[in-house]
Amino acid sequence: MKVIALRGKQNVGKTSILKKLMSKLLTDGGKLIDSKYRKETVSRAIDPSDERWFAKKNRKNISNLTVTLEYKGSIVTITSMGDSKKSIVDSLERARSRLEKKGIKEKIAVYICACHPRMDIASMLGCDHVCYIDKRKCESADMMNDDKFIDDLVFELDKSI
Repeated sequence: MKVIALRGKQNVGKTSILKKLMSKLLTDGGKLIDSKYRKETVSRAIDPSDERWFAKKNRKNISNLTVTLEYKGSIVTITSMGDSKKSIVDSLERARSRLEKKGIKEKIAVYICACHPRMDIASMLGCDHVCYIDKRKCESADMMNDDKFIDDLVFELDKSI
């Protein structure tokens, strides 16, 4: 399994970028295979204008989400979880378990997650191929372009499958 990790400190936009990535891949022909939530809820949770985008009605914290999809013939799991080793590992294990329960024999080819700067994703997940994309907080609106990071993630994903 290959891993792409969007790495950055707290509150730099990792969750929103990963949820926008989910939306882009599903819009660009990816097929939702699995999530803890129904398809309608996933669609709402990846829409920044929907209240489900946020964890609570106060609209401060963005909700986390994990989805597994088929993209260009490969199984890809994306999670916005990344605050702890446990959340990253558990999200992957739950995704694998749900696929197994559905009788899907294909293995996850690429796992995309968030992580903090000092995390060693390769040793956490026991894999030898990790691509890190670094996200830093920018003060200038021009420099803080989610689309650039989404494009970088798609580029790395396409290279990995």
